[in-house]
Amino acid sequence: MQENIPIVNYKKEKRKKSFLKIINKKIKNIKSSYILTYKSLNTKKITIFWSLIIIGIIFILLSINTLSNQFIIEVPTYGGTWNEGILGTPRYINPVLATSEADKDLTSLIYSGLLKKDKDGNMITDVADNIEESDDNLTYTVSIDDNAKFQDGKKITADDIIFTISKIQDKNIDSPLAINFEGVSVEKVNDKTIIFHLKRPYYYFDESLDFGILPKHIWGDVSDEEFSLADYNTNPIGSGPYKISNVVKSSNLIKEYKLSSFKDYLLGRPFIDYINIFTYSDEKALSSALLNNEIDATGYLPASYYKNINIKNINIISSTLPNLFSLSFNPTKNNLFSTKQTRSGLSTAIDKQNIINTYFDGYARKMDYVFQNTNNSTYDNSEMKNQIINNQKIINSTTSGVYISRIDIAKNLLGDTLKNKNIQITITTADVEDLKNTANEIAKNWQNLGINVNTKIYSLADIVDIIKNRNFEVLLFGSIINHDTDLYAYWHSSQRNYPGLNITGYASKKLDTNLEILKSSLDNDERKSAIDSINKELSDENQSIPIYSNNFNYLINDKLKEEIIKDYIPTTMQDPSERYQEISDWYIYKEKVWKFSYMKDLEEKLENIIH
Repeated sequence: MQENIPIVNYKKEKRKKSFLKIINKKIKNIKSSYILTYKSLNTKKITIFWSLIIIGIIFILLSINTLSNQFIIEVPTYGGTWNEGILGTPRYINPVLATSEADKDLTSLIYSGLLKKDKDGNMITDVADNIEESDDNLTYTVSIDDNAKFQDGKKITADDIIFTISKIQDKNIDSPLAINFEGVSVEKVNDKTIIFHLKRPYYYFDESLDFGILPKHIWGDVSDEEFSLADYNTNPIGSGPYKISNVVKSSNLIKEYKLSSFKDYLLGRPFIDYINIFTYSDEKALSSALLNNEIDATGYLPASYYKNINIKNINIISSTLPNLFSLSFNPTKNNLFSTKQTRSGLSTAIDKQNIINTYFDGYARKMDYVFQNTNNSTYDNSEMKNQIINNQKIINSTTSGVYISRIDIAKNLLGDTLKNKNIQITITTADVEDLKNTANEIAKNWQNLGINVNTKIYSLADIVDIIKNRNFEVLLFGSIINHDTDLYAYWHSSQRNYPGLNITGYASKKLDTNLEILKSSLDNDERKSAIDSINKELSDENQSIPIYSNNFNYLINDKLKEEIIKDYIPTTMQDPSERYQEISDWYIYKEKVWKFSYMKDLEEKLENIIH
C-alpha cells in the first residue's frame, strides 16, 4: 500500500528548496558583480587592493595575538634531570644519624618532617596537617595529614612519629638531634594525633619539628646495635620529594645516587623528574666535573678554591650560614692570655677584612660579635656596630695628621708585654684549607708585633680530642650557632668541662644569667636585652675573637638554570641542605597555557597517569 506523504510537510519542503534557490542565485550575482568590478581595476588599484587585504590580515593576527597574550601564562612543567656533585660518600641517609653534609643533603631530599621551612625561613606544615600550641607553651598537639605516606605506599601514623623520637632520644644511638628533645615526651591520642609535652618552654621548639620521619614498619625490628649498620642507612625509604631508584657502584664504592620524583609527595609532585647525585673524592675532580658540564651544580667547593677554576663561566648563588670561625684563648696553657688588655691587643692586630678579601674572594662575612646578622634572632646589633668597645677601635684614623696603624694600636695595648723577646704563641687548627690560610695570616699579624708564632695543623678527628682535653694555647675552629639559645653550650660556666663547649673556661655570673634568660624566656624584649649584654661583655673580654662566617655558595654552570633556581634558594640558611627546602618547585621546562584553563592539580594527576 502506498504510503501517504502529508501535504503540509511537502509544502514546507518545497518552500525551503525555493528559498535556498533564491539565496544561491543572489550569491552568484554578487560574486559575478565583484569579479567584474575586480577585472575592471587597473594594475595600480589591484596592487593597492591586495596591500590593504594583507595589512588587514596582519592587523587581525596581531590583535588576536595581543588579546591572547593577556590570557596566556608561562608555567613550570614536568620533566628533566638535575645532576649535582658532592664530596665524599653519604654514610647515614638517616635523619636520626645524619652528620656530614653529604648525609644531610640526601636525607633532606628523601625524608620529610612534620614541619618544614620555606625559602623565607617561615615554618610551614609538611606531614602535619595542623599544630596547636598551648597557652603555657608546654604542649604541642599535632594532627597528621591523612594523605601523608611513605615512598613504599604505607601511610604515616602517630606510631612512626613516636618511634622516630624514641630513636632520637636513645642514648645508645647518640643522635645529633637529641639536644632538641631533652625533657620532651610524646603522647599518642590516636593514629593521626600526637601531643608533645615540654618540661619548660623552648622558644624555637617548632623548628625542631622538621626532623625526618622514619617508617616504623621498616626500622622497628632493627636493634640499637644494628641501627648505624643497617642497609636502610644507604638505601632509605622516606616520605620526601625524591626517592632512590638506583645506587651506582664501582669497585664496591658508591659513585652515584639516582633519585626519581615521589609522585605522592604530600606537597605536590616535584617538577624535575630525576636528580642524580654524583660523589667525588676531592675538590679537583669535583670542579672538573662542573666545568665539563658533567654536573649542573655543586655546593662543595670552598671560596678559597675559586682561584683554581675559571669562575667567570660559573654562576653563584650565595647564602649566609650561622657558622662562626673564632680564635679562642686558653689561659691555662699560656699565662700570656690571662689579662684582658693582652687579649685586646692581639685581637686588634688581626686584619679580618684582609683575610676575607685574600682567601675568600669576598664570599664570607667579617664577624665582630659571637651572635651577629642572623635572621632567626630578635636581636638587632646595628647600634652596637657603631660602638667602640676596646679592640673595636677605629684603626685607620689620624691624630694630629699622624697615621695610626692597626699594629701601632696593638703594640700600645700590649705595652710592656712586648719587651719580652721570647714570647711564644702556638695556634692550633684543623687540616682544612680555609682554616690553615686564616691561621697563617693571623700568625703574620702577630709576628709583626715581634711575637714568635707557630701553627699546628691536626686532622678533624684529632681536633675533637684536642677540644675535649682543652689541649691548646690558641684554637682556630668553627662553631654552629643556629639560635641565640645555642650560646649556652659555648659560654655558660657549667659547660667548661667536656662535653660542654666553653673551651676558654670563661665564667661570669652576669653572663650565666643572660644565657639562662635566652634558654627559658619567651619575652622578645627580655631576650633582646640579654643578647645585647652578652655581645657587649664577650667583645669587651676578648676571650674568643670572632673572625669570619662562611657563606654557602651554590655553583651552577648554566645561567638559565641559575635564574630559575635562585628564586627558590633561601638567602639565609641554618644548614646547606636547606637549599632543597623548596626543591619540589624547582623546574627546568616551562610551557604556555591559557590562564583560565590551567589547573596544576589536574595536570599533576594526568602526568602521574601517563608516567
